[in-house]
Amino acid sequence: GLQVATIVFDLTISFRERANVSLKIAVAPEPAMLNDQLQWTMTTLNQGPRDAPSVQITGSFVGEGLGVSSDSGCTIQPESNGMTDFSCTVGSLPAGGSVAFGFTATASQAGEVVAYGTAENTALDPLDPNTDNNSLQKAVGVAEAFSNGAVQVLGRSNVQSVAAGDLDGDGSSDLVVGTTGQSLQVYLSDG
Repeated sequence: GLQVATIVFDLTISFRERANVSLKIAVAPEPAMLNDQLQWTMTTLNQGPRDAPSVQITGSFVGEGLGVSSDSGCTIQPESNGMTDFSCTVGSLPAGGSVAFGFTATASQAGEVVAYGTAENTALDPLDPNTDNNSLQKAVGVAEAFSNGAVQVLGRSNVQSVAAGDLDGDGSSDLVVGTTGQSLQVYLSDG
């Protein structure tokens, strides 16, 4: 006959708790005028369930001549090729806790200023279950001038020509913007 084999083994299942660290970035004013002081806030949050023992935020501000500063104890590197790198040490961040860091930058050129940031627990334990929410970028448009009237030009970076009005005779307003082939933001308002 029939033979019956029995296999015995030990199985240990362990649950590793996690610390979900994330980042939020805010800036004001938005959009900004040339030479405005941009107030940036980078906030790291720990959505738990465990404490994160060693959190830091690193990143860059992209824009020429920004003169980035921070009164929050962050380390800011000198600008190089339009990039200003920074790092902020949070340290231990309890589950449910958050820490905000403030930065100031001067919008010295029209166009766009972009902040890139990453918040992470640099300790190997606990793991972060969702690294998709650790990095973020936020851009703000910087206008050369606002004008009154039907057409308001907020900036001319990358713009070669602008035409507005009933350009095709159909009774509706039209807007045509010619660019240098680079990306462009157009803000429309009815007021």
